[in-house]
Amino acid sequence: NATLSLGSVTQAVSSFDPNTSQTKQIGDTAVKFSGIRVTAGSAEALRLWSIRWNQTGSAGASDLANLMVYVDGTAYPVTVSSDGKYFTALFGSGIVIDKGLSKDIYVQGDIVGAASANRTVQFDIYKIFVKIQVFYFRLFYNIFDACIHKRDRFYFPFLEYYG
Repeated sequence: NATLSLGSVTQAVSSFDPNTSQTKQIGDTAVKFSGIRVTAGSAEALRLWSIRWNQTGSAGASDLANLMVYVDGTAYPVTVSSDGKYFTALFGSGIVIDKGLSKDIYVQGDIVGAASANRTVQFDIYKIFVKIQVFYFRLFYNIFDACIHKRDRFYFPFLEYYG
């Protein structure tokens, strides 16, 4: 074999993503903040291990509660970084995305905090960790970089909320 076809991954905005700015109230629950659709290429199935979101809005971690990442209706808890800006979900033994198929992933939570009026929430994808199933190569897919260079294509909206 002179060539070896490895797996690939592409992304798009999920149907669970609000895809627009919204006004929300303190006390609103089960707000879908941002979502992405991850598609495995036609060559190999992938295993999704984790996703990391960067909350770049003005809201702090204490302004949000009950944050979970959802894949296929299953909720996964998030771990918050020490600076309160990165939210990571680990998917246990991984979630298989068969070749040519997609998974929608979104972050959802509640808006809380009595002093959090007029703040914004904006979850950008920072990093997705996937592995090719057959050859076990690692793909650290840094979508955050893609968002910077192609912002018009990978727009992740923010939510404005007022108390």
